[in-house]
Amino acid sequence: MTLDARELLRRARARKAVAAPCCSPHPPPQLNLFKKSGFLSRVFTLELAAAGSAPAMAVPVLPKQVYACAVSGAVEGLALLRCPPDARVRVETPLELRGEDASPGLRKGGTLNTLRRKVRLWVGGGAVPAKVVVDLSALDVGQKVTLGQLPLPEGVAHVEADLSLPVVKVMGRVARGPAAEEAPAAAAAAPKQAPVGK
Repeated sequence: MTLDARELLRRARARKAVAAPCCSPHPPPQLNLFKKSGFLSRVFTLELAAAGSAPAMAVPVLPKQVYACAVSGAVEGLALLRCPPDARVRVETPLELRGEDASPGLRKGGTLNTLRRKVRLWVGGGAVPAKVVVDLSALDVGQKVTLGQLPLPEGVAHVEADLSLPVVKVMGRVARGPAAEEAPAAAAAAPKQAPVGK
């Protein structure tokens, strides 16, 4: 996606002149782009106008922070980081859950406990993943997916040193077999022995 700095400035000035105040409950529709999941892990090309007749310079940037109105949620500003292809940057990438319908634990009535919705990664400036997929299709009751089990592209590494930290877990009671269910019943039906006197 290509952004023209002059066009962004022109739109910002026009919005201040004709649009509602910042705290309006109805922010402009184009601001929804900044609220989408994964926006902070996407690399954009920012075109910077040069002086005189020199051509515009294209600079790859990575959004680091979105400044929004506390009342309406309308975006007021962006903090951008230069992100050349040879740079190594830290990003927060959203997790996408897949395979809920095929999960044995969820089909038995278990509950999915989501412990993380984003993961912090070290990535190259030219290969920033938009998302990381979490496969739930093989999870049974009591099983979990850890950071170390997430599929990452080549050259991408976790920021956290402990890769045993859980991402999601299927909660619920483990079904007991017939033998386990008959044992308490047999113990309850057994005759009680009278205490032996001294």
